Amino acid sequence: MKQKKREQRSNKWAFLIYQESVPEDYLNLLEELHVPFILSPWHDKDVNRTTGEFKKPHKH
Repeated sequence: MKQKKREQRSNKWAFLIYQESVPEDYLNLLEELHVPFILSPWHDKDVNRTTGEFKKPHKH
């Protein structure tokens, strides 16, 4: 009898954090979730290709 291969699911998430919308203690809050995460530096030089304006500072 042949066994059916199980689907592998991922528990990875990606999101943006904007400076004006996170609490000051956002790093502590993330750590309290006990979920490993990687957080980029603030991106504050990204340019909108359509308008030529800087995008809002954010992290990935």
